[in-house]
Amino acid sequence: MVISMKKWMSILIVLILCVFMTGPAVLAQEDDCAAGHHRDILMERVEPLETTDGFERFRCEVCGREVTIVLFATVCNWEPWIIEREPDCTEPGLRRRTCTTAMPHNEYREIPALGHDYEVTVYSSSCQEDGLRIYECARCGDIYTAIYEEASGHTFGAWQEEMPASAGTEGLEARVCSDCGEREERPIAALAIAGRWFDHFNTVDIVAGAASISFAALFAVFLAPLAVTVGKEKAAFKNFLKRQETADREDRKYDFG
Repeated sequence: MVISMKKWMSILIVLILCVFMTGPAVLAQEDDCAAGHHRDILMERVEPLETTDGFERFRCEVCGREVTIVLFATVCNWEPWIIEREPDCTEPGLRRRTCTTAMPHNEYREIPALGHDYEVTVYSSSCQEDGLRIYECARCGDIYTAIYEEASGHTFGAWQEEMPASAGTEGLEARVCSDCGEREERPIAALAIAGRWFDHFNTVDIVAGAASISFAALFAVFLAPLAVTVGKEKAAFKNFLKRQETADREDRKYDFG
């Protein structure tokens, strides 16, 4: 790649030199060449040295136009590299150096991308959390997370009774994870209370009984006084009839007719 770039630079420089060295008169000669195109003959050649350029001089045998081509020094005298663009984690950089021989020219080379410089933080897995590795680049801050181990889930032991159930009171039992200490609890059903007269009643019976009691209370408040009054009047009427019947017997006793 470097050799190819040098060749192109050489061709470009030679073309520029040809234009400036031949000038307008030479261009006119190009048009005026009787052969239609120049027939160049090598007139002189100076070999390039390690640090000195050489040249070749040509002359058209038809119109006499002359052209000189520079032959670059075989060993370049390079100046230190100059950084044109610094590389980063993902993009390459660029550097340049200049040859200081008779025909200066530059050489460019790519600086490879640095790649990320990751620092790793590890988080261990647990019963409920996955194990993680967090990667963060120390240069550019790029970050990503990877799961290296999935959560294991709880390892519970057997249920242990902590508070026994009793008549009318629930109990309690629990179990504990042997890995993380997570605790689970659940109630133990209460025991029935023996000998209570209402144990055989269900909810409907209780509601119906409550309604009956409410009706009895309503009767006691509003109808009981009326019933007492009627009862008293009835008793008085019975006493009246009894006195009347006694009087009638007395009258018949003394009736001699």
